[in-house]
Amino acid sequence: MTNTVDKEKKESFHDPIVLGITLDVTDLQRILRVSRAQIYALLQRKEFHSVRVGKNYKISKDVFFKWFQGKGEGIL
Repeated sequence: MTNTVDKEKKESFHDPIVLGITLDVTDLQRILRVSRAQIYALLQRKEFHSVRVGKNYKISKDVFFKWFQGKGEGIL
């Protein structure tokens, strides 16, 4: 029983919906089920607002999901 609870906690920790207000490239890969290269192509085309922190990209969860739902508010 404890192993199941621990596993659920661990899985929810990696769930981008449960995580904080930003997403990263790995989160977008999981959500869209596309390659890392495809995510970087979206970022290069500025499909939605992102912030580069060092070598990493951070994307607001709200901005991404508005873009994903076609509301256009994620586009600059």
